Amino acid sequence: MAFLNRQRIARLCLIVAFLALFLPWQTGPSITRTGFDVDGNLLLAAVLIITSLLMRFNFRPAWIGAGFVASVGGRAIYDLTNSSIRGVGIGLILVTLASFAAACILLWDMFVAVSASRKTDEE
Repeated sequence: MAFLNRQRIARLCLIVAFLALFLPWQTGPSITRTGFDVDGNLLLAAVLIITSLLMRFNFRPAWIGAGFVASVGGRAIYDLTNSSIRGVGIGLILVTLASFAAACILLWDMFVAVSASRKTDEE
């Protein structure tokens, strides 16, 4: 399974998060809104694409973009659970979980790469 390294798994999580923007984001009695129908989520789509490109060029702090999307998604879940009018859609949950997983994997990869370079410097 050499083809499934941490970078590819994190990039796959970001792709899942981007595709989840097309799923229902908010549900209500008369309306269902996708991720692109909600204000400000074009920024999330841009951050997901830019983060994926930064990962392609081995930019270690790319976890910041995935963490940003996860925090925005978590805040949206918190806001919608306090609302009695709208409910949380499956797309919002997928975006939050996939970007959180990508941020954790990218942080792990960054620390592994730094510790590996430290070991080679000491020898």
